[in-house]
Order: sequence, then C-alpha cells, then structure tokens
Amino acid sequence: MARLESAIRYPSTREDWYIVIAIGGVLTLLSFLILPLILVYGYLVRLIRERLTGATEPPPFEDWTDLFVDGIQAWVIGLVYLLIPLLIVVATVGGTFLSVIMGGETVGIGTILGMFGGLFVAGVLALVFWYAAAAGIVNFARTGSLAAAFAVADIKPVLLDRRYAVAWLLALVIILAAGFIGAMLSAIPVIGTIIAAFIGFYAQMVAALFWADGFAESRESGVEPRDVVEETTA
Repeated sequence: MARLESAIRYPSTREDWYIVIAIGGVLTLLSFLILPLILVYGYLVRLIRERLTGATEPPPFEDWTDLFVDGIQAWVIGLVYLLIPLLIVVATVGGTFLSVIMGGETVGIGTILGMFGGLFVAGVLALVFWYAAAAGIVNFARTGSLAAAFAVADIKPVLLDRRYAVAWLLALVIILAAGFIGAMLSAIPVIGTIIAAFIGFYAQMVAALFWADGFAESRESGVEPRDVVEETTA
C-alpha cells in the first residue's frame, strides 16, 4: 500500500493533473444536479480499475458514457449496502415526527433519547456497511460485473484482512479531514464553497487509491501497489 505522503501526492502525479482536478472539482461542485455526481463516481471506479492493473498515475476524464454507466452502478452498489442504515434512520426520525404530528404527542426526553439512539446505531451501521461497500465497489471495478460487488467469496477474505482495514481507515481519515476543512471554508461566501468542492474531489481520489491498494494487497493478487512518487520520478 502506498505510503500516506505518496498517496496524498498521487492525484498530482499526472503531467496535466490540474485539468483532472479542475474537471472533478467542478463536477463535485455541481453534484446537487445528480448527473455530475454520477460522473464523479464513474471516474473513481476508473481510477480504482486502472490502479489495480498497476497504473502509477490517475486516469484522465474521457469516455464519458462509460463514466456514466460505471457511476450508476457504483451508486446502486452503495445504495444497496447502506439500505439498512437508511431504513433505521427513516424508521427512527420519521417515526418520531409522524407520531408527534399524527398523535399530537409532546416530545419528551424519552422520545428524544430514542431518536438519537436510533441515529447513533444507524451511524455505526453505516460505517460497518460502508466498510463492506468499499470492497464491493473495488471488486466491481476489478471485474466489471455488478454481481461481483456482492460476491461474498471474493469480499469476505478482504474484509477480514488487516491490510484492507488499515487502508480503509486511512481513506476515512482523509475524507473526514477534507470534510472538516470544507466545513471551515464554507464560512467564506461562495469562494469557500468552491474551494471545498475541489478539496473534496482530491480527497476522494486519495481514498479510492487506498481502497484499491488495500484490496489488492489483501487478496495477494500479484498486483503489487508501488510507491507512486518514486515510480513517477523514476
């Protein structure tokens, strides 16, 4: 697995890296329109796929139809994996508000504690299922088959491997750090939100790299992820 410093520098290893970051940042900024978000998902799938084959730099944005198709499938995979936590959130929060509105009940301390307890459980489950979802998305990228994202025989050994667990945690730290920085920048009108979108996309590229490397190492597939910076320099 690539070292942390090398992984963080990975998105900038292309000669025209600024073009990739510019396109990805704009798509992330427009992700509320859904289609740009799907294209970002598709790009991350492509990044993972090429990394698994030994690529030492991120791919360019091209073949937009393929990006869209891969992005849709990645979105479906994530939705299926996170369905249980989502249902708990709907049942907890939605059920509480519905009972108050329909029954005219006052919101007591027990109701509030129950709602936050449900949200806490949903949050924990979301992390657990996302841990599996990331491996599923990588396996989908590796095989090109949507069914492979749910292939227990392929995914279970990866989930139980320390190398994948460490890689996933590093990816989570990167995403959370980018989210924190983005939240701070959002206090700056307009320009802060724009910068946050570009940082967010950059962080997603680094996270995808960690997922791919952790998955490959845990499977001992013969694909040895290399230090990106050293190889590029060489």
